[in-house]
Amino acid sequence: MDKLKANQLLTHLKKMEIEGINIDSFKDNGKSAAVYCGKKDDILYAVKIFDDELVERYGVDIQQQRINLELSLKDHKIDNLVKIFGGGHIFINKIEYFYLIMEYIEGQNLKKCIENNAITPDFIIKVITTLIEVTENLLKSNPPLAHRDIKPENIMISENTDVIVMDMGVLKVIGAPSMSDVEQKQFLGTLRYAPPEFLTRNENNTMEGWRAVNIYQIGAVLHDLIMKKELFAGIEPYASLVIAIKEDMPEITSSVLHPDLVQLARNMLHKDWKRRLVLSSTEIIKSTLQRCLLPQNEPINLYNEIKNEALPIQAELEKIESISRSKAEKEKIMFKIHSTIWNTIDESFNNQETNEIITKIGSSKPFVMDTLPVTMPQTKYRFYHIKGKFEYGFAKPFLILFKVENNENSYCKLSILGIIPAIFQDNSIEKPEALMYNFFSREKKYPPPDIRITNPPELNVPVRCFFDGIIEFADTSFKIMIDKTIAVILKKTAQKMKPDIQEELKRRKERVNSGPGVYVTISRSQGPVFIDIQEGRTLSF
Repeated sequence: MDKLKANQLLTHLKKMEIEGINIDSFKDNGKSAAVYCGKKDDILYAVKIFDDELVERYGVDIQQQRINLELSLKDHKIDNLVKIFGGGHIFINKIEYFYLIMEYIEGQNLKKCIENNAITPDFIIKVITTLIEVTENLLKSNPPLAHRDIKPENIMISENTDVIVMDMGVLKVIGAPSMSDVEQKQFLGTLRYAPPEFLTRNENNTMEGWRAVNIYQIGAVLHDLIMKKELFAGIEPYASLVIAIKEDMPEITSSVLHPDLVQLARNMLHKDWKRRLVLSSTEIIKSTLQRCLLPQNEPINLYNEIKNEALPIQAELEKIESISRSKAEKEKIMFKIHSTIWNTIDESFNNQETNEIITKIGSSKPFVMDTLPVTMPQTKYRFYHIKGKFEYGFAKPFLILFKVENNENSYCKLSILGIIPAIFQDNSIEKPEALMYNFFSREKKYPPPDIRITNPPELNVPVRCFFDGIIEFADTSFKIMIDKTIAVILKKTAQKMKPDIQEELKRRKERVNSGPGVYVTISRSQGPVFIDIQEGRTLSF
């Protein structure tokens, strides 16, 4: 309802009562309704009048069902959810309008708060914690309900900073078809804050499916709080916004907020709803928020109002499905991300060469093993050959094996394994596939091409995944994580080589004590030894 129409209605509303409430002022308006302030027995109430065009568009029965569904929450006990006191329909100037009576909240919506105020970490955590609690309580209500339109405009911040969830105009009973889905499946809510599965109305109509929608929309609110702008801000026209929602990860970075909070926002916006639930379950969200409240010992270097009309029916949905990047474009993005990951790992190793404990680092080319299963479209391995100084605990050269997996949506998995070989020749790094068979197959021999194709040997590569989530190259946290992981491998390798160091020191003492002569050192063969980064574990085969 536009503001002109809302103000014209006010002149009529001032001459009448709605359930004993005298309306005296206009507060706000949105796409489908206007909100007025009224008083009864010296208590202020918010009266929401729905645009009569909704009745013309959907019919009286559907609008009545929507009002009834919101009224089912009358006298609810959910904290931080707007209270509903009544509702129905009235005639204003001989035209029928539907209305709701709600508690009056003095304050401003979160969108205006983000635009006009400084946002503190404590405030961000308070907002996200409240949204999780409210949406989870709606899921646990009887019947279970999904809000479907969580966004900054629908969140009120009161004068005493209480966070109140508003506007349940597209509320849905989970497991049952919504009143607008009986004959057609339209998009409802706000396009910009819709996850991909809800945009195309392929959401899973179960508790977990709607929990995934909640998490995405709350993640979008978290994005806005971090970036101080709305999700996918500035992306137009409609087709470009649809592509962004379906395929693009928004940039989320901060130099002042806890890096775990920033990573949480990325994971909550994962395109795949099932993976989204794994990476950002409600338990993970709550524990991350609590962790981010803890004081930091040192500064953390860390690492988007467009509202659309409701989408037309199935014909328009088919049009949405056709809007997509080409396969070649997706592959180009995927390869670029893959290359950037390897460049970041290389940079970490290059920095290690300036460390006094390392004398030389070499690497193989990134390579593919056709005999190993692939979980993501872009998967490659790479060996790094490290020579450390004896006086820092490195008795002999060793290897670090990286596995990099990613897709075009910035989702990646990184795995690592340290290897102390019994005997290693420098030129072996030039044939990394043969090294894989030497370390990880029973035959310990690189098989001929015909055998690899027709009957490939079984490989067991015990790499350990140390990152699984959405990556962002615009901050330093990703690089720092790789640096720390390499440091763990170096430390564990030095610990594993202690017996060799002690044995060599013993030999050197014996040489000194025995005087001049010719000596032949025969090193004790131990390996290959596989170094797992997991705390307290070193896997030896």
